[in-house]
Amino acid sequence: MRRSRKDDYSPPYTAYTSQFPADQPECVFAQVGVQSRGADAGAARFGEWLRLAQVSGAGQPQHVEVGWQLDAEGFRNDVAMIYWKHAAEMQRFWSRDDVAAWLDAPLDSEVGWWREALRAPVSALDANYSVEQATWGTGRHVPQTLEQFHGYYGSMRDRTPDFLEGRADGQEGRIAFLPEAKSRRRRLRVQAPDKVCFIRGAFGWDQALAEEQRAFMEEMFPVYRTGANYLRDHPLETNCISARMIEEVHAGASNFVQSETLAWFLTLKDLERWMHHHPTHAAIYGGVFKLMQKFDFKMRLNLGHEVIVVPEGQALLGYANCHPGTGFLPFFPALPL
Repeated sequence: MRRSRKDDYSPPYTAYTSQFPADQPECVFAQVGVQSRGADAGAARFGEWLRLAQVSGAGQPQHVEVGWQLDAEGFRNDVAMIYWKHAAEMQRFWSRDDVAAWLDAPLDSEVGWWREALRAPVSALDANYSVEQATWGTGRHVPQTLEQFHGYYGSMRDRTPDFLEGRADGQEGRIAFLPEAKSRRRRLRVQAPDKVCFIRGAFGWDQALAEEQRAFMEEMFPVYRTGANYLRDHPLETNCISARMIEEVHAGASNFVQSETLAWFLTLKDLERWMHHHPTHAAIYGGVFKLMQKFDFKMRLNLGHEVIVVPEGQALLGYANCHPGTGFLPFFPALPL
């Protein structure tokens, strides 16, 4: 399939993409969240998890990033975002005795946990950044190069091999609410459909000049929040299974990201429909471009996204003692974990 732009296309501003070595053919990522009614209730449980994720041992992750979210039901979700180089390392991590003990601990309080893990070929990953060296996500451990095909709707498909060739297109359909899952005091698992689509979209401004930060917070951040909340609150209209707007917590070295959205869509085309046609995304896209233009495209903002399409059987989704509105639970059958 041909790109929508010619080979001599010249983008309006600079952007970068990751270059993965031959010995890293896949991206491997997990979110683990501790869910509670307040910041204090789940703090000890989440602290235990972070110690496990950061200790050296079998399956030690490449790195862990930390954030939190207050969901639509009023529950706090403390989230660890964990990356490995190979899926075998992630599996060794889950198999460790100390990790298994944490996952199997009695569900005898109001604190729950959830796990949404994935593996996918890097040919089904679109990693796009505004900075020359990514400080977060999959790009943190591999070099970035200038990316030619960006700055227009459809560029994500043009620059990603599996997207361009149609190999990442899932079966069209609509999500629908199921009867409420009985999830309290239970461990549940969900089978994701083939080629479900995940996006991590990040915003960082702490390295920008004071004037740039002020302009971003006044002109862009409210628009960004509106878009994230729309996805969270309108799943049936958007086929967005879950959208979490995360506030970053820098435990140790900063990744220079302050806020981000972690979202799952039923298919890549559903994400594209929101990106290309919905006014909430048009406001984000147009607002960022206008802001960059104001500063002659020299703003020191750390912006970007990583979009991953996950093959069937390569998403590991588990929910323990969570409320029934968590993650995939409202829309897919849940079985005992």
